[in-house]
Amino acid sequence: PQGVEAEAMVARMISERRIDGLIMTSMRPDHPVVRRLAEAALPHVFVNRRLPGSGRNVSMDDARASEVAVEHLHGLG
Repeated sequence: PQGVEAEAMVARMISERRIDGLIMTSMRPDHPVVRRLAEAALPHVFVNRRLPGSGRNVSMDDARASEVAVEHLHGLG
């Protein structure tokens, strides 16, 4: 499912407590699911996306990650 259908499905699963936690990779701060997450006190984290005020942001240093990947590949020849 995509779009509105997917949003409705996630909202329903949250309200029915069928989800133990969520890892969100893309979310607008004003999205209705963000409000539902807070209301339900459902464990969640935003990956590679900073949602101001959430305190649940996990991001990566892209430049350093690229450097590590190149070093690894260079080491393999």
